[in-house]
Amino acid sequence: MNPLLTQLQTQAHTAVNSEQQSAADNRLYGRWLLFARMLWIAIFVLTLVVFCANLIVGNYGLVTTILLIAVTSVWFAVSGVLFWRKSTDWNILLISLFGLLLGGVTFSPYPSALFQWNYWVWVFPLDFLQFLASTALIIAYIFPDGRFVPGFTRWLALGWIAVSLVENLPSIIPGAFYPWNWWSSPLLTLVQIAYLCSCALAQLYRYRWVSNPVQRQQTKWVVFASTIFLVEASVTSLVLYVVPAYFPAFGLTNQLNQLIVSISRFLSVLIPLSIGIALLRYRLWDIDLIINRTLVYGTLTVSLALVYVGLAFGLQSLLRGLISQTNDVAIVVSTLAIAALFQPLRQRVQRIVDRRFYRSKYDAASTIAAFSATLRGEIDLNTLSEQLVAVVQETMQPAHVSLWLQQHNHQAQQQYGGLVIAEKAASFQPNSPLGETEVMETPEEMPRPSPHKISRRAVILGLAAGGVVLAGSAVAQWLLKHRPIFTYTGHTDWVYDAVWSPDGTRIASSSKDKTVQVWDASDGGHVFTYRGHSADVYKVAWSPDAKRIASCSKDKTVQIWDAADGGHVFTYRGHKDQVISVAWSPDGTRLASGGGDRDETNKARDTTVQVWDAADGSHVFTYLGHYDVVKTVAWSPDGKRIASGSGDKTVQVWNAADGGHVFTYTGHIDWVNAVVWSPDGKRIASGSSDWTAQVWDAANGGHVFVYNGHAGAVITAAWSPDGKRIASSSFDDTVQIWSPG
Repeated sequence: MNPLLTQLQTQAHTAVNSEQQSAADNRLYGRWLLFARMLWIAIFVLTLVVFCANLIVGNYGLVTTILLIAVTSVWFAVSGVLFWRKSTDWNILLISLFGLLLGGVTFSPYPSALFQWNYWVWVFPLDFLQFLASTALIIAYIFPDGRFVPGFTRWLALGWIAVSLVENLPSIIPGAFYPWNWWSSPLLTLVQIAYLCSCALAQLYRYRWVSNPVQRQQTKWVVFASTIFLVEASVTSLVLYVVPAYFPAFGLTNQLNQLIVSISRFLSVLIPLSIGIALLRYRLWDIDLIINRTLVYGTLTVSLALVYVGLAFGLQSLLRGLISQTNDVAIVVSTLAIAALFQPLRQRVQRIVDRRFYRSKYDAASTIAAFSATLRGEIDLNTLSEQLVAVVQETMQPAHVSLWLQQHNHQAQQQYGGLVIAEKAASFQPNSPLGETEVMETPEEMPRPSPHKISRRAVILGLAAGGVVLAGSAVAQWLLKHRPIFTYTGHTDWVYDAVWSPDGTRIASSSKDKTVQVWDASDGGHVFTYRGHSADVYKVAWSPDAKRIASCSKDKTVQIWDAADGGHVFTYRGHKDQVISVAWSPDGTRLASGGGDRDETNKARDTTVQVWDAADGSHVFTYLGHYDVVKTVAWSPDGKRIASGSGDKTVQVWNAADGGHVFTYTGHIDWVNAVVWSPDGKRIASGSSDWTAQVWDAANGGHVFVYNGHAGAVITAAWSPDGKRIASSSFDDTVQIWSPG
């Protein structure tokens, strides 16, 4: 018997026995198995209840809710399949529990709505689930076989469990660990980074020195999917937050923003799917081809995109001044260039990837290609047989090679067995030279490809090239057209408010830098800066005739000044605390202002709305109906009534002539941040920190409609001029347009 073959068989049996022994060591029996299954089911039920309650109370909107259900269902489904198929293996049971918690807790929106609804009911189960989800990350040390590799990682796992416990204790035991305050400090971030790095190093060590071929394929699946998700999440953060912060021209529209966020959430399903494939060992070896294609087409896409964008902008700059349609010409030329570069660039990238990451397979392909070239001119069967065995030996590196030569002549077949066997030495002599004429096919018998047949690969590549061209055209159009008309950068700190003048020629903006700046609405040119305030300026308002501007500030004043040159007119000092809202009457003869803040005992210092004369600042009357901070005031279109929203969760409507109370709307359950009248004065819309915008009858306060589309506090609202739609902005980073019912 061949000694090399015997050695390989022995190694294979040893690997199988080792794997079977590992599986046997991970097996649960009897009471432990029953307890583990019951615990898994209990945690699943608790996670499902919290997830569903969060969706119901959170009001995330239809599209977001459907997406969350779909993504979380994939996590639950994969965990359920693993539990159903292999719950006797404690390692796989733990990994399935990790997937359950990751999908139902970690990747779900933070359930702040549940805390607002009933804090003490939900704080304990939520903190318990978050502790388990954080603790479950220790599977990075034991994946895929359940052993801690290297051995000292078991102590790191214990340390991480302690960190997770401390991190989730403060909300369960208020005040117990607040003196540390370390979970909000850089210390926790450093600990988390160190732990994740140790997980990566442990998996790298396991893959390089410990894992067998099957375990390496399992690791490849999970690492590949996780890498895609992490890269995509990083790119999403870069595109949505980092780039627009430094380059406002590249800010995305709300629709594109929502699309990217949705794609980011959906791609997280790659992680549970890869875990399921790895542990169920379904098509494990396909991962090599998938990684190869991802490297090739990912590099190709990025390269073509950079070339396309560079050509589009470069040609536009070169052609400007020569022809009028610079954008169209630049796009057409760039598209043609990409179409011409696609195939040669793909082939070059494929060769580079094969040579760099798949060296042995690349050498094998090169050897086969060289053999195919010599095959066309070789007629000696002896030489051909030697070369064939040599190629098989070099490319596939088998321990045993057998070559059969089919004999069509029955007599020759009886005389010559036609079996050629080669061990490690690749050269041999065929059994008979007579076989060389017998095995050769005539030109008429050789199959010939149809000259008009298009291969499936050519069709796929053509479609891919067309998709790249279309996507590039869309990106180029967006890059060339999606630019702000101008950006005003005169402020040195947060900008709180920006308001157009009634004639639309100028814009006034207020800032934390204590200034109000007026600038030209056509080109952003600076007109003047008003510096009369000594603290943050919260809001500005133009008079109806656009001749004066009112600004309210944290310095407890409302100041009126000339809109032409910023000359000070007068200052109103009737408030006891900061003023955060001011509004002109429709005829421009009066102003209403409100504000306030809370002291150390959480009591409002100022709960009033004050009405005063716009000519000289003399006090007219004070409205005392609220018992908390007044967040917003608004005059009715006819100037006869005023609506005010407050931290007392109410909107109150009162007579603008004498402050007489008309009615109170009590539909909100949190602070009212915005109040606006419809253009016809028949309805009022209000936005609140309870995440809703509500519409109600301006005559009697009767409820009309509730909009639940936001996932954060609603800060502002505005009616369209025709009164058919409302725009509302929120802390959920969106501005939403909706019909008031």
